[in-house]
Amino acid sequence: MRRQQLLASGRAPALHAVIDEAALRRPCGGPEVMRGQLAHLIAAAGRPEVVLQVVPLGTDLPGAEAGAFSVLGFAEPELPDVVYLEQFTSALYLDRPAEVAEYTAALQRLSEASLTPEDSLALLRSVLGDI
Repeated sequence: MRRQQLLASGRAPALHAVIDEAALRRPCGGPEVMRGQLAHLIAAAGRPEVVLQVVPLGTDLPGAEAGAFSVLGFAEPELPDVVYLEQFTSALYLDRPAEVAEYTAALQRLSEASLTPEDSLALLRSVLGDI
């Protein structure tokens, strides 16, 4: 909830999220919960500092099966980018430049294979309408 509040604050960071369409369609928590989650994503995608893209079903992306990850970049140039991997019972931060470069390249490939932000928003609305 604190992370969500940060996006609504005057100091909101830039956020570029790439989400697999399967995650949007997988039933979780029942229809009411899913409608709420999708509505929240639609609202977030409307914020100027947020870019949200969806990887459509059927997209073949080698390496995408590795799971969720975040590439954290910082405004201060002396702070290097870091990769954040959330695991079941812990989290892992990778800061070696070669590892960060691999994840950054993977994120770029995912983004290029994804729908545009406008088409992603249309898909989110369609999925919401299907529930």
